[in-house]
Amino acid sequence: MNFPLTRWFWGLLATSSSIGILLWLFFVQRATSDPYGDIEIEVVGSEFVFYFRYPGVDRVLFSEDDRYGSGTLFVPEGANVHLKLTSLDYIYMMEIPAREVYEMAAPDLVFNAHVQASIPQTYDLLGSQMCGYDHPGLLGKMVVQATDDFDRTMTTLSKQSLILKQP
Repeated sequence: MNFPLTRWFWGLLATSSSIGILLWLFFVQRATSDPYGDIEIEVVGSEFVFYFRYPGVDRVLFSEDDRYGSGTLFVPEGANVHLKLTSLDYIYMMEIPAREVYEMAAPDLVFNAHVQASIPQTYDLLGSQMCGYDHPGLLGKMVVQATDDFDRTMTTLSKQSLILKQP
């Protein structure tokens, strides 16, 4: 005798659950795909390699959820990227010629460079250790990614520093 009431209850429960899941997906997707305004990225030269430290989910550099990579500099589309360059051993030059970025990294100093990330594309990232372009670890790419792709890339990077030798 309760059959119509039971069917109504289960239908309401399924509809409510579906709406709840859709709302959750909308807000999670929105939280991870908000465009970046300004973003700071640390660039460290060490043992003839450029290492990159990115802000984590909180989008704050030098916090517990930072991510680490090397070789390829990833930046989110449309962001004002502030690079903080330093070195643990030698003086390095970092260049992104197509974006007119030419800056130095030196021990015990922090140099700042700025690049406006435009549409998604890949640029050459050239580095030298003041003795020429002989070190493959200093040659890489800067990859401008859509916000969602950048957020996904960050989840694949290491949660621990990749620099083996600390000062």
